Amino acid sequence: MESSKQVTIAALSPAGTYSEQAAHKLAKKTYTSEQYKLSLHPSIRSVIESLVTNECNLAVVPVENSINGRVISTSDTLWQNMAVQLLLQFY
Repeated sequence: MESSKQVTIAALSPAGTYSEQAAHKLAKKTYTSEQYKLSLHPSIRSVIESLVTNECNLAVVPVENSINGRVISTSDTLWQNMAVQLLLQFY
């Protein structure tokens, strides 16, 4: 990978959320801290749309949470953007 080219990973804001933590944990399995940057978004829809519009290379969104179970807005937005490919589930 070129040193000047960073991978952009979209995640849900604000800073400190589990989504942000998961994005960093996932990124560090493949990239050094200089090879990626995080782009935080105010909504799940915004995170996924940034992927669809090529504003980012990867996106991390919650699928389930401990309070409400399945995250409906993630399911709905993914359903509306069928071009998005799911790569893995990360805990």
